[in-house]
Amino acid sequence: MLFFVFFIFVFLLKGQQEFSLNQAIDIALENNYKYRISQLNVDYSSKNILQGYLNFAPTVTIDHSQVEISDYALQQQLAQQEGFKQLLRALDLGEFADQIPNTAFRKVYRSSMTVNWNLFAKGLALRELNERKLRHTILEIEADQAKLNTVFSVREAFYNLFIAEELMEIAKLRLKNTDQRVKQVQQFVNNGLRNNAELLRWQLQYSQAEEELIRAENGLSNTQKQFVFVLGMQMTEKAKTKRPEMSENLFADITEEMIKNLSVDDLNDMKKSILENQIAIDNKFYTYGKFLPSVNVKYVKNWQQSNRA
Repeated sequence: MLFFVFFIFVFLLKGQQEFSLNQAIDIALENNYKYRISQLNVDYSSKNILQGYLNFAPTVTIDHSQVEISDYALQQQLAQQEGFKQLLRALDLGEFADQIPNTAFRKVYRSSMTVNWNLFAKGLALRELNERKLRHTILEIEADQAKLNTVFSVREAFYNLFIAEELMEIAKLRLKNTDQRVKQVQQFVNNGLRNNAELLRWQLQYSQAEEELIRAENGLSNTQKQFVFVLGMQMTEKAKTKRPEMSENLFADITEEMIKNLSVDDLNDMKKSILENQIAIDNKFYTYGKFLPSVNVKYVKNWQQSNRA
């Protein structure tokens, strides 16, 4: 019987992976897709707020074009100009012909810059900025709640696994002590110092200790599976908690505020409802703002440069 107990003990120790509480929390947060998505939403919302501020800035548009005349078209332009000058000279207007500039261009560069500044767009930019800030706060609340739920789930699973391991140790110790007691009573019976009834009683307790060990083993297996599930991992090894120091409190860093926020599930929903209501109020006021005029400033500058042939 005792060999069977040691076989179970060696089997359980083989292929185990230890986790500290902080390691378990870090792994769970890394593998929890709800928490990771909430973090990505918060990051994206932060960029949206920056975009909301940029909506107040003017927009600048710069255009540039370059036109190059082909050799054939250039020769045609030069020929036309020279023909016109020859006509003037034939009419005895040579002095005017000499004053005509060369208007044939090899390249033409055209550029323009437009600055458009919407000073007041019926309050649209301000409303969008406020809404983005409020929705960012809502996403932060959801991210904090997702993190808090994950952390407490890991703590609960870690604590349950820790207790299951302790119960397993107790069950093994009880079976070992009971086995020693059975052997001791057996010697007493062989020497006539005890009767068979007492031996049967201890043998019954040994059977009960075996059942208790099996229950502890099943409980440990279930808590290990639950612990791995909470961590979001796929493991072929058995999970095991790193033995904390006797003075270490597994829940020492849990504050009263954290417990209150977790225990009152409707608290964050109420906060989000208040923010959603504020967004609706802002949208209502914006409907009145549509009757206000828009103020827009626009500045345009064009310039051109040419290379004469």
